[in-house]
Amino acid sequence: MNRVVYPAVVLAAGLAASQALFFLLVYASNVRLHAAMAALDGAGYMIVPNSNALGSLKAFFPAFAGALFFTFTIGAGLSLAAMAGAWLYGRAFRSRRRFGFFLSALWIVAIAAVNKDGFFAAGSLAFILIPPFVFFLCIRLMPAEAPPMGRLALAIQMAAVLLVALFWLPKADDSVFIDIRDRLLLSNPAGAAINDFYYRYTLYPAKLIKTPSQKLMVPACTDGIGDPDLQKRVKKALSAHDFLPVSENRVCAVHISMEEGRLLLSGPGRTLLETTPASFLEAPGRALASFSRLSDAGGIFRKATYINLFTALPLSLFILLHGVIIPALFPVRQVFYRHMLASALCLLIGVAAGAAMYTGSDPTPETPEEIRAGLASGDWRKQRDALRAIIDHRMDPMRYGIDDRLAFGGSVALRYWYAASLGWSRHPAAYDLLLEMADDPHPNVACMAYASLGRLGDPRAKEEIRERIDRIGHWYVQWYAYQSMRRLGWAQEQFVTNRDPSR
Repeated sequence: MNRVVYPAVVLAAGLAASQALFFLLVYASNVRLHAAMAALDGAGYMIVPNSNALGSLKAFFPAFAGALFFTFTIGAGLSLAAMAGAWLYGRAFRSRRRFGFFLSALWIVAIAAVNKDGFFAAGSLAFILIPPFVFFLCIRLMPAEAPPMGRLALAIQMAAVLLVALFWLPKADDSVFIDIRDRLLLSNPAGAAINDFYYRYTLYPAKLIKTPSQKLMVPACTDGIGDPDLQKRVKKALSAHDFLPVSENRVCAVHISMEEGRLLLSGPGRTLLETTPASFLEAPGRALASFSRLSDAGGIFRKATYINLFTALPLSLFILLHGVIIPALFPVRQVFYRHMLASALCLLIGVAAGAAMYTGSDPTPETPEEIRAGLASGDWRKQRDALRAIIDHRMDPMRYGIDDRLAFGGSVALRYWYAASLGWSRHPAAYDLLLEMADDPHPNVACMAYASLGRLGDPRAKEEIRERIDRIGHWYVQWYAYQSMRRLGWAQEQFVTNRDPSR
């Protein structure tokens, strides 16, 4: 195995194993969600995802696409950690037995940590299966001791990684992902396709690691409450917080029962919270938040996934790209020079991608005059920053006489930020503008239009969105529309009670 290609080969194998595992986990999560939504639909509630998207929960491709998120975050992180351990085991430590014991102890501690708040199946399987597979594969494929030129080549590759990271570091703030979307992805067809793919399939893996309070609607069972009057009041309190009572125990995330005057809130297999009926009915939101926190076993896994989104994802892309470029440089006879050229090309690609984050970056406009100048500049980046300044200062965008072409004929990023800014408007025309933008063909724009309708506070929007939501085909847009309705004061009711729960 070529010594400069094997890291990419091992990493690709680790990612493939991760994808297989997370595909199964996301698919199982989707099936459970389908059963829960079917039960809610059968009980007469409005559901999200609606009937237009519900069938996709039992399809294979959405689970495969959704699993890619975990593969290139936590899967990549576990693979890289195992590769680093294998390299140290094979290269740096003479006492392999002692270091092997250390690595084993570290592995066990990591598995225990991911289950610190309770057994978390997805995290346990990932931490148990992926690192050993990658570790032993890396040991098996690792070439003989590298000569001095090989160590120099590795140092050059690591230096290239460090330089790319330093170039991106100034942009690594709270808005980095929004800037990547606006400046890097939406500015070209390939990036736009990646963005659309992400927003179409990101909710599938998200359901695997969300707590009950983070989910849009949660089936709840109250059959354990003997008192009919108390049960009715508890059901009403639950529905107000989107914990929706159903009679199918198998789909319920929370079971509420009475025992010796105490109200018990139970998750799968155990009681998590005890309270009194009076205390629960006085502050049901607080009780349900406590239950959600106590039932959350995936907190460590979520944090690790988020950290690896910043670290393991870009490093994995660098290594894979490096492994692809080296064979393409076959006219260069000497491996060392081929390695140097591949590292240099990866460095250039990383810097070129990051350059979009700096292009057109001016100080954020602060005054109305600066905002007007930005809107009139003709540069979409300056126009976007002006719209963001309007939002930051809670200004009314309608006061700036913005051309409607900025909303309906401009770039996706401009339409998105214009829709966001209209949520702070008090102009009568803002409502109709947002309704028009809610029909935008791009999901990012439609999502923000619905969010702004909720922020606008116009009572007409509640029924308007209710009329539209069943026709929306994009799950992410449905999610925003539902949240907007809830913000406007809409609450779930059981409209029909004789639907077929198998739908």
